[in-house]
Amino acid sequence: MSFWETLFRLLFPKKKRWNPSGKSTKEDRQNRHGSKNDRTTVDDQTDYPNHQGAKRIIEKVLDGAQNQLGAPNRYAGQSPAEGFDCSGLVYFVFGRAGIKVRRPSYLQAKEGIGINIQQSEPGDLVYFSHNGVEINHVGIVVSRINEPLSMIHASSSKGVVQT
Repeated sequence: MSFWETLFRLLFPKKKRWNPSGKSTKEDRQNRHGSKNDRTTVDDQTDYPNHQGAKRIIEKVLDGAQNQLGAPNRYAGQSPAEGFDCSGLVYFVFGRAGIKVRRPSYLQAKEGIGINIQQSEPGDLVYFSHNGVEINHVGIVVSRINEPLSMIHASSSKGVVQT
């Protein structure tokens, strides 16, 4: 799930899925207006966040993550003073940006839907499973689409790093 979709689901859990391209989907147009030819955009729908507001939140998330680079690792840590584990870093950074997320990474992952890693954008979350069954690590994507994956995460041996 892209950061935009995650942000929308967190801010508006009961509302329709937000399409960050700014255009409503064919299904949305038919459901809302009964017409295939409707050109309604997200910008004229009051129940969706505006694009600039979402962009500012992404910037806060990315700045917040970068500000924690070098912080120590601590199991179950969720603050700069005590250090971070991977989900604690996400919890802290997103919380500072005004977005509430669950604490453990496996619960954070249940908030969204999966996307292809090549579609990930800055601010998206990427999850890992060391055993192929359970999610046990998370990082915040900082790379752009079609770039090699780069993320900020709390490494168990090095603390908060960008890899």
